[in-house]
Amino acid sequence: QTVGWLADGIPELQASRLAVEQGMVAVALSRLTVERSMPPGLVLGAADTDFPAIRRGVEQLGVILRRLQSGHPAGTP
Repeated sequence: QTVGWLADGIPELQASRLAVEQGMVAVALSRLTVERSMPPGLVLGAADTDFPAIRRGVEQLGVILRRLQSGHPAGTP
């Protein structure tokens, strides 16, 4: 697992939901903290995943995050 910190303006829960809809393991960091507040991020899982699949996932996640940052809903150019 690794943590991917999110840039300002990217909604953590929405990013997580959209990534999961694309088949990724991406848990909003806020869902895993109890007493501490953390900057927005995603906990990304890649166990038992080959390198080409990880690369595709990173590319897909990049598309999702750029759309969220620009204010465009997922699925629109």
